[in-house]
Amino acid sequence: MWLLQRLLGGKDRKQTKRWDEWIAVYFKISNDEYGTEEERDAIHRFTDKLAEVILESGVGVFDGDEFGNGECGLFMYGPNADRLFNVVEPLLRGWKPLNGGYAIKRYGAPIGQSERIEF
Repeated sequence: MWLLQRLLGGKDRKQTKRWDEWIAVYFKISNDEYGTEEERDAIHRFTDKLAEVILESGVGVFDGDEFGNGECGLFMYGPNADRLFNVVEPLLRGWKPLNGGYAIKRYGAPIGQSERIEF
């Protein structure tokens, strides 16, 4: 709930931001299913840092993660994918479990261009 309150900031709910652009990050985990409990806990600690940096910078929101089929996905949204990526890139590049993974930056909605970044 705190995330929603910080995003809305007590403002009139009719004032919404358009977050047409997004970043999805994908990387392999230790097994063919959902990874280990320890691995998921480490990922959640990392995503807490991502969420905090994104909120503090005002470039968007961290939306969540997804586990399955030996892979993890992290999802972030904002009005400008380049600004969002510039904020999270240092954390992403410095996090060892992401080595060998990649990010997709998607521009515009509903159909926009995308760019793939390897780690």
